[in-house]
Amino acid sequence: MKIVHFCFGMTPDFGGRPFGLSHYLAVRSAWEVLRPGIMFLHCAHEPAGPWWELARPLLTVHRVRPVAGIYGFPAAHPAHRADIVRLAALLALGGIYLDLDVLVVRSFDALPAAPFAAALEARADGAVVGISNAVLTAEPGSRFARLCLEGHDPARSLWGGFRSRGRDEHYTEYSVHYPCLLARLCPQLIRVLPAETFLWISWDEKSLHRLFSQDVPVPLGVLALHLWESHAWPLYLSNLNGEDVARRDTTFNRLARRFLPQIPPTPGALTAPTPALQTGLEEMERICQAADFIAESHRPPRGPADLVKRKLRALAGRARQEWLLPVRCQVERLDRRVQGLEERDGVPPADPGPGPAPLIRCGPGDGSEALAAGRPPRTGAPITYIIATGAEPAAAGWLATRPGARGVWITPSLARAKTLAEWSARTGRLCRALHSATPPHEWSALVADAALPAEPAVLVLAGTGREFWQWRAMERIRAERVLVICNPLLPPESTLAVPPEAAETASGLAWGASRGAFVELAATRGLVLATASADGQFLLFVRGEEAGAEKFSPPPALESVTIRTVSGQTLEISRGDALKLLAGVPLINTRSGEPGGLKGDEKAGHGF
Repeated sequence: MKIVHFCFGMTPDFGGRPFGLSHYLAVRSAWEVLRPGIMFLHCAHEPAGPWWELARPLLTVHRVRPVAGIYGFPAAHPAHRADIVRLAALLALGGIYLDLDVLVVRSFDALPAAPFAAALEARADGAVVGISNAVLTAEPGSRFARLCLEGHDPARSLWGGFRSRGRDEHYTEYSVHYPCLLARLCPQLIRVLPAETFLWISWDEKSLHRLFSQDVPVPLGVLALHLWESHAWPLYLSNLNGEDVARRDTTFNRLARRFLPQIPPTPGALTAPTPALQTGLEEMERICQAADFIAESHRPPRGPADLVKRKLRALAGRARQEWLLPVRCQVERLDRRVQGLEERDGVPPADPGPGPAPLIRCGPGDGSEALAAGRPPRTGAPITYIIATGAEPAAAGWLATRPGARGVWITPSLARAKTLAEWSARTGRLCRALHSATPPHEWSALVADAALPAEPAVLVLAGTGREFWQWRAMERIRAERVLVICNPLLPPESTLAVPPEAAETASGLAWGASRGAFVELAATRGLVLATASADGQFLLFVRGEEAGAEKFSPPPALESVTIRTVSGQTLEISRGDALKLLAGVPLINTRSGEPGGLKGDEKAGHGF
């Protein structure tokens, strides 16, 4: 069922813009053009007036609790309160969200299916300023919608969290600019539409004059018109009347007059909220409540004593900052010096946020020597990396020695993706950072959505524990060289792998696949095992002809393996003890697809 959402009445005065003709036309155009099963108006205060009485039969009113705060910071402006409500509605129910100053012109049915879709927002000269939230489409539980909502939270944001006090310099920070950052880091989670799709007219005075006072042709790619109520209200929308719309030919009037009340609405019945919709509305309210609070430090003083205490705390904080200024300056100088050394060595900065720590570092024995073995593939050709989390530092060290090489970082840590993107821009590396929480068996879709090259020079998969399943899902990727990490505890001749959905055990041993599983998979891609790192973890696969032309060290035959415990302790254990540690771990025979496991008395090499 097609669901349409509107938000209105976040404050009792409706932001100084009561429900009028422009709002009625927005509701009526959505009803006539989109043909939804149900249209929700989420409001804290229900509107009134003659235009509301005409629109009310087309809508299902859902009363929401007024949002007072956004993750600890006061929500002073109704637009910011609506930001939380719209994201919560899309997360819980999915559907189409429309601002009440959007006139729907053509059906959205021709838009390609996407888990989340929005249009670029641009100035009249075409300069993109971000991604607009005036028109949004989303599937229920959209990952992109959740990331946008979490961005307001200082504890989870890639920036500092919501901080606007109204129409200030931070007004559009999380409604326009932050989604644009997320779209660069997570292109597989959103379909970004051209600005023309929903925002053909910009907000400047000249553009609004073309819309409301001139009559210009509308491009075929325009599906909806954002009327920019905050800019157009004083001069145009507050004085809008039906007679003028019906008789005077302007760009807006020609598009809007078919939705005037003189023409009865197209017959149709709204779907009453079903139990599933009621459950979704309850989930929406829970999402809003989780975000709606004001931290004690942002609450207004409750009396003279509280005011004095706050002033004393502010003075103490200012004095503390002044006392620490020399120390802070010294720390900043050291930080810049370390950052300069890292940039010189081609090592990205450490991950400042949550997420798995890298498993390998640049230096001897970390796998980078296997990556650099032999001559560079196809001398003179652009080198492309596709990197999974954990492999970034080693591959970046190699990338730094090859000017003009290109890179693609793929990591499940959003903070890590942002750090890598900033590092690439700061150092001038031709790299792209992508965030992905996509399950390994769905990486074929990720590869297609991210427009990754079909024949990269080097593919690196390390540090996720699901490298086998990621590589197998990347069916169309035919890299010249592939560096992967295998689990050296598994018998090297076996074809065993931990299922992609299996959680790691407390000992951290239930991960990855055996060397034999990778060798068989590589053969289907025209690759052979060339060499392995000294510890047997990193495997380098190359084209068959390259393996014959180059001298690679043969993969070592290990009688014992080295593991690192959760506490960080390094242990060297025999193969027999390794099998005992893996007893009971769920495994899959990648050749037959049958489940099974190892027993402690099995000998290395027997496989199953």
